Amino acid sequence: MSKVIRIACQGALELPYADIHPFQGNLKDLSEENYKKLRDEIADTGYAFAIHVTKDPRDGKWKTQDGHQRVRTIGQMVEKEGFTCPPLPVVPIEWDDFKTAKRRVLQGTAQYGQMTGQGLYEFMSEADMKIEEIEKQFRFPEISMDAFKTEFIEDHPVAQCDEDEVPEHVEPKTRRGDLYQLGRHRLM
Repeated sequence: MSKVIRIACQGALELPYADIHPFQGNLKDLSEENYKKLRDEIADTGYAFAIHVTKDPRDGKWKTQDGHQRVRTIGQMVEKEGFTCPPLPVVPIEWDDFKTAKRRVLQGTAQYGQMTGQGLYEFMSEADMKIEEIEKQFRFPEISMDAFKTEFIEDHPVAQCDEDEVPEHVEPKTRRGDLYQLGRHRLM
């Protein structure tokens, strides 16, 4: 039985994954751990974000502007794990010149907004997501998951301890009597 990657979005065009060529060079790596997270997310929920591509006038090939890791992951799923993949939705981006095309790769890679622990906690709460699925499937470099769990997750070992029972490896961040605001709740 073939495993088919489900396409869960639309684009302006559709291209076979093998016709979408990398354009970022060695700008980013994809570790095995992060490959597995992305692979599992695609296998579990489908392929849900169109790739941004540009047609290179120098060789006529479609080059990735945003979505390099997704195309790389799809390729490994098909070539090494026996998945089949319908053509991928893509959105063409205009080619002005080589330098502008390379800048667009950086535009797609740059993260101008910064995630906060409070924001992640509220997002998870709205969607009834558990910390285990967040840690298993996603990577947020700007969030220390250990610090996040200590501050926001009730069933974290530190949250269940009396003050004198805090494990030695945990540095206390609060003092008795401190007041904190979590959404609409105040904690003392």
